[in-house]
Order: sequence, then C-alpha cells, then structure tokens
Amino acid sequence: TEAMRLISAVAFAALFCPSTGLVTPVRRVLTGNRLFVEDRRAGCLRPSQASLAAQDSTAAGHAGTVPIGRHVKIGGRVLTPTGLGYLLVSFGFAALSYLLLIPSWLIDKSTGTKANTRVARVVRLWARASMAVMGYKKPKVEGLENLPDASEAVMVVPNHTSFLDILTISAFLPRNVKYISKVEILRLPFVGWAMRMADHIAIRRDSRASQLRTLKDAIGCLEDGNSLVTFAEGTRSRDGKLASFKKGPFTMAKRAKKKVLPVRISGLHRFMPPFAIMPIATPTGVTVRIHPPVETVGRSE
Repeated sequence: TEAMRLISAVAFAALFCPSTGLVTPVRRVLTGNRLFVEDRRAGCLRPSQASLAAQDSTAAGHAGTVPIGRHVKIGGRVLTPTGLGYLLVSFGFAALSYLLLIPSWLIDKSTGTKANTRVARVVRLWARASMAVMGYKKPKVEGLENLPDASEAVMVVPNHTSFLDILTISAFLPRNVKYISKVEILRLPFVGWAMRMADHIAIRRDSRASQLRTLKDAIGCLEDGNSLVTFAEGTRSRDGKLASFKKGPFTMAKRAKKKVLPVRISGLHRFMPPFAIMPIATPTGVTVRIHPPVETVGRSE
C-alpha cells in the first residue's frame, strides 16, 4: 500500500509539477550493455545499433523509436504515465476479479477437479480486461493449428522479455494454463493471491530444496491434466534475444510424459526494457507464434 501511494504521488508530481525537477532526461540508463542511447533533442531513448541488430526479423519491422516522454525515476528505474496506468489497472482489475474468483474457486473445489477450470477462466478474463482498458490490442497469433487438443496437457515454453508476457499468454493463448513463477510474484497482493488460488507453482531460485519441490509439483500438475507455462531461460532477456535454456522445464515434461509446446513472443521487449518498472508505452506490432509440439517420450533428458 505504501509503495502504491509513493508511486502515485511521484507520478502526479512529474506530470503536473515539472518545475520540481523530477522529470529529467535519461542520460545513460543502461550503463554497460548500451541497448539504448539518449536523444536529448527529442527527449527520448532510441535503440542503439547493437540493439537493433539483435532483434529478430519479426520485431525488426517495428523497431522505430521508444519515446519515454514524462517519467519519474524510482530506485534508478523509469516509470511513465502509461506504466503507472498498467500498474493501477492490472492490480485494480485483479481486486475486482475476486467477485468472480472466489465463487469460481469454491465451485472448482467442490467438484474435486484438479484443473481449476473456472478459476483459470477468470484469470484469462482479468488479463484481457486489463489490456483492453490500456489499449493493448490483440497481437497477431500464428500457428494455432499446432495447438494439441484442449484435453491434452502440455508444457508451454515461451521466451521471456517482459512483464506483459504473462498477460499476453494468459489472454491470447486459447488454453487454460498454470504458471511456474518465482515465489515473490505469488506474494503480490491480489495478483499473487489469485495465482495461489489457481494452484500456480512457486519456486525459489536460490533454494535447491524449493527447486526439487517445484519439480515434483510440476510433474504432478501435468499428470493431473493441467498445461503449465514456464520460461525456459529462467529470467527475462535484457535485449530481446533468446538466451540459453535451463534444463528444468524439459525434465518436468519428460518425466510427466508430456509434450513441450514452444511459443515465441516477438516485439514486447521494445516496450518494457530492463530499465523500466512497467511498460513505457502500450505495445503494438506484437506477434505470438505457436510452434509444433515436441515429443519428449523416448528422448534423453
């Protein structure tokens, strides 16, 4: 609550009291990796040549500029009015969703299902509503013919560049899914609580015991007929390029005898670079590509 009040107060000062000095040009936000360079005349950041060269062919057509405009810095990171909007809308809609979430959870529990189907539908509705309010239009979704039947659980493995990856997958992948997420996310008010109600799986990356427990829980979840989403890179890419995969997701899928469904999200990293707390602008030109599923039975780990 205090953090939300602080962000709102600072954003108000930045928007309406520029003389306070809170709005300042971003001089070298990404020291060291040089993903963006400052255009002081335009008052925005532009992708560096190295950053543009690193983007895949889908995102390259939408590279353009990444205007920052009015913003504040909190802990060395940027928050724009659009980012504040995403923060308030996503958490606000998450709070409102409990009007549907709690009855759905009670019904799912009373039926003894382990899929939490009704809760998953509410989560999808929350994701769609949050993005619709912020003007995030449906991305181009390719490869729907590669989706297995809805009754078949799979391990969904997308690339990871942005907070919006979760909202995008939840809203526009036509499948009820659960996530393997770091424990800090599941502790967030409203959003994290809803994920716990939906039996999403928490992991502490610095704890070997937690990793083993997550492995066991994920295998059980897949065997119960739930599709799982996990980011095989283990963390967000800082430049939109695909990083090396961790072994865990593939071990889980193989031991549960489920297929791996690769999903590529292109274009989101330009709207939430590493120096941003939340998206700096509403994304456009985003593509979600669903690749053919990969069989794990008969393959080595």
